[in-house]
Amino acid sequence: MPPDENKTLYLYYFSGTGNSYRIAKWTQEYFSKSNFNTFISSITDKNSINNIKNDKSFSIGFFFPTHGFIAPFSVIKFAISLPRKRNAKAIIVATRAGWMIGKRHLPGVEGTGPLIISLILFLKGYDIRGFFAVDMPSNWLQVHWGLKPENTNWFTEKAKIKTIKNLEEIIGGKRIYRGWISIFLGIILFPLSLAYLFIGRFTLSKIMFADFNCNSCGICWNNCPLNAIEPKGKDPKPFWTFKCENCQRCIAFCPKKSIQTGFLYVILIHHFTTISFTVVIMLLPGHLNIPQFLFKVLNIGYYLLFVYLGYFVLFYLSKINILNRMFAYTTPTKIFRRYHEPVTTLTELSSR
Repeated sequence: MPPDENKTLYLYYFSGTGNSYRIAKWTQEYFSKSNFNTFISSITDKNSINNIKNDKSFSIGFFFPTHGFIAPFSVIKFAISLPRKRNAKAIIVATRAGWMIGKRHLPGVEGTGPLIISLILFLKGYDIRGFFAVDMPSNWLQVHWGLKPENTNWFTEKAKIKTIKNLEEIIGGKRIYRGWISIFLGIILFPLSLAYLFIGRFTLSKIMFADFNCNSCGICWNNCPLNAIEPKGKDPKPFWTFKCENCQRCIAFCPKKSIQTGFLYVILIHHFTTISFTVVIMLLPGHLNIPQFLFKVLNIGYYLLFVYLGYFVLFYLSKINILNRMFAYTTPTKIFRRYHEPVTTLTELSSR
């Protein structure tokens, strides 16, 4: 991407806790120093696409986390919705979940995320100048503790160095396509990624609840990037809808640390659906002759139905103080260290 071409650069990001947003900001700062007119926007900004429809000469950057070794559903939809542009230059950057075991800093796996977005843009006529992934601290706070500050800083510092190095190569005219080992692993795990994309994200959004510390401040539902949280009740509490992408913003920025994962609920609903589905199938006439494929489809549909119905039960039971405390004190998220990108504020992320 030579500095004398396409001096307008649009940077689009999807970010829950600030990891991908921070990479986009570093990119904006770097290209601004190279005399580019840079514009940064969340993919959830309704005007984000309109900005480039009438721009004849521009470049774009795409920044997003990988969820289940693939790009988030909302990111894929946004890429598909972009207008066709012949030879408009594009770079794609994915953030992946860095982690610690002992004193070892372990890299994440971006899977097919960057490749899928690159293919979508390529088919729309974009000139893909590069894609790569950088490790940022894992933020999947539904299932694990946040890293210690010294470790989050380690990942952040390394990520900035890697980002700038790759951008220097791209702006110098070099094409870079990196992460093929992770992409190969992503291809192997692609069935799992598809399962997450179309099933997993729905179920993960239906195991969240606000514990007894919630004061109905509204920060979670007012700052959800996809408007996936609704306030319900006279003393409103957050209710997660199927639009949730599990970006973890609500957990990370809750000032009361009151948003929890219902581990006990997950155990109960799993056993209930497994046992009850077996009973229902046994009662069906000719159940022994049901094809394996149809059996799996019925199983998934049955499970999703009870995830949907069961979540209403969880939501209203969690309004009862003694039951709320029972759910809260049987989940490890109650004591998890929370994480968001150290210098990114909620105000920055929520401006759309």
